[in-house]
Order: sequence, then C-alpha cells, then structure tokens
Amino acid sequence: MKKSHIIFALIAFSLAGILMFTLSIANLRKTNKQINDIFDTYYSHVDYILKGQVISKKLLYDYGSHYKDAYILTVQVDSMEIMKNELSDDERFFGIYDSELKRAYIISPIYSYRTFQPYGDNEELPRISVLTSTRDRTVKFSDGLELGMIISDSKDVFNEFENENTIHF
Repeated sequence: MKKSHIIFALIAFSLAGILMFTLSIANLRKTNKQINDIFDTYYSHVDYILKGQVISKKLLYDYGSHYKDAYILTVQVDSMEIMKNELSDDERFFGIYDSELKRAYIISPIYSYRTFQPYGDNEELPRISVLTSTRDRTVKFSDGLELGMIISDSKDVFNEFENENTIHF
C-alpha cells in the first residue's frame, strides 16, 4: 500500500473521529439544557420546606450497576410548609403529600453515608429535609448524605398513595 493512501486514510479517520466527538458534545449540551429547563420550570412553580423521618423504603429501580438503586421513600412529615405550589396536573413533580396522614412519598436513592451500603431491614432510616428556596436544592439526610432531587412525570408510580387528600409537590 502506498504511503499516500495510508496518510489519506489516517486523515479521513481523524476527521470522522473529530466529527463524531463534536456531535456527541453538541448532543450532550442539548441534553443538559433540556434537563436544566425541566428543573428551572419546576422550581419556578414551587417553593416549600419538607422535614421528616423516613419510615420505609420500597425498591423502585434496581440499576444492577455502580448507580445507587432508586426507592419510593415514605416520610412521616414533621413539617411541610408550602409557600407556592403552582404545578399543573401534567407537570413533573418531586413527590406527593398526604395531608391527612401527614406523609410524603418521594423517589430517591437511600444508603448509609458512612458505609455507602444500603440500609438493612432492621436499621433505623434517617431524617430528611428538602428546601426548594436554597441554591443547592438537595435532599439532605440526617446521616450527612445529600442527593439531588428526582423530578418525575411518572404519576403511576404513586398511584397506590394517591387519594383526595394528596397533592403533588
């Protein structure tokens, strides 16, 4: 094979690699913008403070990898102060709140911050607090764990908890 053919092939493959890299960066930026838009829309419609004790967890997604599994957490609410909740029925939401039972249901990973292992069945689960008015907007667990909020449009996940006393937040 001639040297000029090899150089041409190297240049062609290099250009194809640069093009694929550029397209993947553009797609990543588009995806990040879409995610940011979801959160910006959500936070423009809500303002609340949630504090309580996680009393149970139900496995929702078993990722089977290094990602932490997601659970539906049941929170016995100590305080739920809603300053603003302008979510429409078709908008994404963080969880539901049952005013009669004083319970909130959210989707989140949960594991021990000290051991990075799942909580055992007989272990006491941590307390949580969520403040949407702060800049970090995280779920803060009493053991030191802080996680980003999972904003969902999966209304069917919460069907078993929905009733006339529940609101999306």
